[in-house]
Amino acid sequence: MQCYVGGRRSGKTQHLINLSHDTGIPIVTRSAQMAKAIEHQAMKMGKPIPKPLSYGSREMIIGAPLRRNILVDEAGGILDDLLGVHVVAAAIDGEALKLANPALGNLEEMGLLDLLRTWRKAKKGKCNG
Repeated sequence: MQCYVGGRRSGKTQHLINLSHDTGIPIVTRSAQMAKAIEHQAMKMGKPIPKPLSYGSREMIIGAPLRRNILVDEAGGILDDLLGVHVVAAAIDGEALKLANPALGNLEEMGLLDLLRTWRKAKKGKCNG
């Protein structure tokens, strides 16, 4: 699984649209309104994609057993909705994080100070960006 991490309006959904356009894999999101917004954004980008779905939609529920792959936008929100609680933290595969940000290097070999420096640098970038 690849993981794209970033703040609001940082290009995460745009990246998923490009990936959907290139692979034909549909995007699943939290609501029908968000699915329509993604479809509109893809049209503005000139990138035809399969119709985006909301995770609770009839199309997703009926078609889910037939789908082998999906792209997920706003995974945290979907997880909150599915579980019915606010997810405070989640663990993901470190490989997914490295795919999302190759500049991180080998996380397993980083010491505590290196990890803190990486975190601080990302935090400063978010505040300045």
